[in-house]
Amino acid sequence: MPTIINGDGVVTAGGTASTQGQVTLAERTGSGTNTVTIQAPATLAADLTFTMPTTDGTNGQYLQTNGSGQLAFATVPTTSPGGTTGQIQFNNAGVFGGVTSVAVANGGTGATTLTANAVLIGNGTSAVTAVAPGTNGNVLTSDGTAWTSAAAPVSGPVLEFTRQFVTQTTANFTVPTGVSNIRLYACGRGGNGSAPGGASGGGGGGGFGFGTLAVTAGQVINVTISGGVATVARSAVTLITANPGGNASPGTGGTGGTASISGTLTSGGAFSGGNGGTISGGGGGSAGSPLGNGFNGRCGGGGIGGIGGDAGGGGAGGGASGSACGGGAGGSASSSFGGVGRAVPFTDPLLAQLNSPGGLGTNLTQTQQSIGVNGGPGGGGGGVASHSTAGAYSIGGFGGFGGGGGGCSGDGSSSRSGNYVGGDGGALGGGGGARCNPGGSSSVFGGTSLAGGGGGGADGVASFSAGNGGPATVWIFY
Repeated sequence: MPTIINGDGVVTAGGTASTQGQVTLAERTGSGTNTVTIQAPATLAADLTFTMPTTDGTNGQYLQTNGSGQLAFATVPTTSPGGTTGQIQFNNAGVFGGVTSVAVANGGTGATTLTANAVLIGNGTSAVTAVAPGTNGNVLTSDGTAWTSAAAPVSGPVLEFTRQFVTQTTANFTVPTGVSNIRLYACGRGGNGSAPGGASGGGGGGGFGFGTLAVTAGQVINVTISGGVATVARSAVTLITANPGGNASPGTGGTGGTASISGTLTSGGAFSGGNGGTISGGGGGSAGSPLGNGFNGRCGGGGIGGIGGDAGGGGAGGGASGSACGGGAGGSASSSFGGVGRAVPFTDPLLAQLNSPGGLGTNLTQTQQSIGVNGGPGGGGGGVASHSTAGAYSIGGFGGFGGGGGGCSGDGSSSRSGNYVGGDGGALGGGGGARCNPGGSSSVFGGTSLAGGGGGGADGVASFSAGNGGPATVWIFY
């Protein structure tokens, strides 16, 4: 369409099928051949009319429409930043505001500074917290509530009370890394049995104390064993004192030792040892225990919580033995069978060793060699009721941990002589006593205890030797 200028002063630049209408303005011919072109859009929905302002604007203004085609010169709006230099800008009710940190609810950390090389920890809608690296080799550790930087375990998680430290002499124990609780046990020395001079008695068992102690790695536990007394302390504060059992004298058994514990310990107690037997060839008393005290019926050594019989050793936690059979940790023996073991195991780490059946000692009456059957852990040793010919020997069975040694009751005469030996008691169990009826040239030996139990008495004719009490002992499970 050609350009039309009509009499009304309207200039129309028509378009073609492929181009829209244009107005081209050329520069001065002396400056060149460049042009400025104003053209309509290729497509319009309706006619548009733009009306120019009536006056010239000022420097820096821009041409603004009112949305109806009226143009006017306007000033570019300016807004000053909010806050102070370096602050983050945000929309504060239509104006700029400045903040130092962005709140967590707005996608920020809520913190103004972050600890160098630290791990950031979420804290709900509050500012994040940080866990510093700590020392070399530390790992991020959770206690179920919070995260900390802690030393890595040496070889995986440390289970409580799976390892133990045992001593019968003065020593120190240093708490290893990763251990927060230890289980302490201490028993005093058992008393010695007596030799003839009337009825020979068994020694008293040592006192026994135990409990759980909260600790931290590197703390030192001091164990002092002196004069038969076992003392456990930390930082000069005594935790357990276990006193020795008394020695027997002819006709009198030794008295069990006492014990005491500090209120710092939990899940523990203090118990006196069992008294030694006073009958001829008396067995030694057991160390104290929460299961009760063992003592003898005649020769059998006492197990902790179990009574020795005429010859059989008492079982830990069980009743009396039979005349020669060892009592079990779960019940008494009969005259022909050892006592049964416990159906429900102990959960205490030390006493858990007492879960086996009792000593299977049969009532032996033989003319030659007679040996009582050893008791398993918690079982008393089988005893021997022997009528020996000349030169024969009889030995009571050994008690297992906590079980008393089997006694040995012989029948000597000028033509019947031999050796009669009471069985040793296990740790905390009393040694078995030994006796021989008058006559012959028999040798009689009372049994000893591995730890804390009283020694067995010896009543003989020719030669004799009473059993010694077990030494004071301290166990630390960690």
